[in-house]
Amino acid sequence: MRRPAVALVAAVAAGLCWPAADGASAAPPPQPPLVNEELVTSTLDPSGLPLRSTLTSRLVAQDIPVTTVSDPTSTTGLHYLDRRGAPPASNGVAQLTVGGPGTTSVLTGATFDKPLPVALHVEYTRDSQVLDPATVTGTSGEVRVQYTVTNTAVTTARITYLDSAGRRRTGDEPVFAPFAGTLMATLDRDVALVSAPGAQVSTTADGATALLWNLVLAPPLGSYQRTLDLTMRGGTLQVPAVAMQVMPTTTSQDPSAAFASDLLDSSVTGSTSLTTGLATLDESARSLANGAGDLEQGLTDLDAATWNLSGQVSGPLVDGSRQITTGTSQLAEGTSSLATGVTGSATGAAALDSGLTSLVAGLRSIDAGLGQLAASTGLPAAQAASVTLQKSVKTIADAVGSPDDPPVANPPPANVTLIQAVRSAAKGSQGAEDASAQIAAKLTTAAASLAAASADLTTSVAAATSAATNAAALHAAVCGATPTLSPGQCATLRGVQASAAAAASSAGSAAVEVGSARQDVGQARAGSQGLTTALGVLTASLGTIEGGLEQVSLGLLSGTPASPGVYEGLAQLSAALATSVVAVTSLATGSTQSLAAAESLDAGAATLSSGLSAAATGADTLATQSTRLASGAAQQAEGTSDVAGALMFLGGGTSDASRGGASLATSADTLQTDGTAKVLTDVVDSSDKPAQAQSYLTATDARAADALPYGAPQGAIGRVAYVATLTPPPVPQGGAAATGLLGVVLFAGLVMLGAARVRRLRAARG
Repeated sequence: MRRPAVALVAAVAAGLCWPAADGASAAPPPQPPLVNEELVTSTLDPSGLPLRSTLTSRLVAQDIPVTTVSDPTSTTGLHYLDRRGAPPASNGVAQLTVGGPGTTSVLTGATFDKPLPVALHVEYTRDSQVLDPATVTGTSGEVRVQYTVTNTAVTTARITYLDSAGRRRTGDEPVFAPFAGTLMATLDRDVALVSAPGAQVSTTADGATALLWNLVLAPPLGSYQRTLDLTMRGGTLQVPAVAMQVMPTTTSQDPSAAFASDLLDSSVTGSTSLTTGLATLDESARSLANGAGDLEQGLTDLDAATWNLSGQVSGPLVDGSRQITTGTSQLAEGTSSLATGVTGSATGAAALDSGLTSLVAGLRSIDAGLGQLAASTGLPAAQAASVTLQKSVKTIADAVGSPDDPPVANPPPANVTLIQAVRSAAKGSQGAEDASAQIAAKLTTAAASLAAASADLTTSVAAATSAATNAAALHAAVCGATPTLSPGQCATLRGVQASAAAAASSAGSAAVEVGSARQDVGQARAGSQGLTTALGVLTASLGTIEGGLEQVSLGLLSGTPASPGVYEGLAQLSAALATSVVAVTSLATGSTQSLAAAESLDAGAATLSSGLSAAATGADTLATQSTRLASGAAQQAEGTSDVAGALMFLGGGTSDASRGGASLATSADTLQTDGTAKVLTDVVDSSDKPAQAQSYLTATDARAADALPYGAPQGAIGRVAYVATLTPPPVPQGGAAATGLLGVVLFAGLVMLGAARVRRLRAARG
């Protein structure tokens, strides 16, 4: 009974591993030379503990010489799934032979003998009291179910990265294998859903409630552990059927992870450019503060010299004039330093503007990519294709028919299904078998009768022959040389002799004919018995075909989401794609808004750069004027004859200038210490997180290969998917839900492997 299921798994795997990448008419992408695909399916008890796990492994070769490949695998219960027997294996390695022109493959199965890398724990509570899972089925009221999904594939790795200031940061961090997937729970149609935070809720055709959570189980894009809750209410509750499927995924395979990686790259690049600009701006602010301090000192000295000269107007005027000359020279030096500092600030602002321009360019590229994904040729086209495939499956299911189809009427209608045709053929074959058996029985009776007649004829021949012999002997004795009978009596005796001889001859001929007829009847009986046997085999074969067609019918279109077929699975896929279209459209809108904000910030930086450039020009002009002032002060020192009245006026001006210089020095120092220096420190500190996340994401990608439980053969590309189903305790009219759910999840797991292969090939070709 296992062979049809194995054949179906092999056929589905072969058909799904290479879906068309660009539509139904597109040719499949080229395969890698050697690929090892593994599917681990597990059955869990109601608490989430594994009951049993199996490993399905497929080794696929493309246009390589015939060779024997050493495939690491479980050797417990190892056997072929696509042929009889089992491959040779020892020390955890199976020897598989593949190769030749085109695509060749080997499909094996075994018991999975390792812990699952993603664990599921289920807890049931009512009124804050934990329930035994065995007591949930059949109870009533409101029960909360909590699913805890944990990624246990973790190791410690050294994470090294550079912050935006170019400083190397290093630390040991736990790095998880990057598992992603879904968890689906199905409530019985008589059970009401109270709440399920974060779940996608849908209703199946028979009224059951289906809940779907997406899982991303590896930092930095997600948490290594997820806790999911649902609350249900009903008069007769049962444990929800659960299916969990996960597989390792990297930024080269997952568009959302790739988007996050690109965004982190852009953030790190932008932070580096911003830090460079701010560092230049901070250095310029420091030069400005130093120049302002020099200016303050010069103005203070000028003020002191002016008042000293005014107080000593009758003293040595030459010394006073020299002090004025010295003060104005310091003023010229201070304004020159100020001009240098402002010019440096303008350079830093220009660098800041350049960094923001690079950030805008990166965001514009991301916005364009999201726009293409949300366009009509992106996810909407995939959703439309799934709807078309769903209609095609419905047409095939209608042709195959249903186990509930009525017998074919006479005369038969034009739209007879395959199931109806096979049933009619089986009925006719059974009737022919019964008639042939009856004929064989009658021929057996006739053969017995002919055997008895042959025996009687043999006896008659012997008796007639004996009578003829006796009559001849008697005639010779009584009608010889000395007759004792009259001539008439002798003639009568001669007639008796002739009659007996004739009777013996006739009986002999009849015996020959009866023997021939007996042989013919025996041959007819053997032929009839052979025909009966052949018709019996035909009847049994037709019954088997009918059963197979019924299974195919239910697999294509079950009519009940509790045990969905391909048609219902495609309906769920179409709904999921429709949800993805909405999500990607929202993401594209957000990206456009982020781009607009970045462009606005870039425009502000350009304005700042332009303003500082103008300030630099003004500072240069001030330095030139200060130099001229120093020259004028030297000239004034030569003509101090009328300085007495002018010095009083000059003393008030220099005091104001000194106070202004002090205010300018304080402001410039505050700008540098509390402004540019603090902003530079904050930017460098904030750049630490995206740089660390990018390095962490690279380390997580490197662990994807570790998710294979036994590793891939040397030189082969390895892929794996884990599928686990939680089987609820049996309840009346509920036994088929878990089996149907396992079929859908097995189908989805194989699709995951095929989709992952296409994403890798696209990344390699791109």
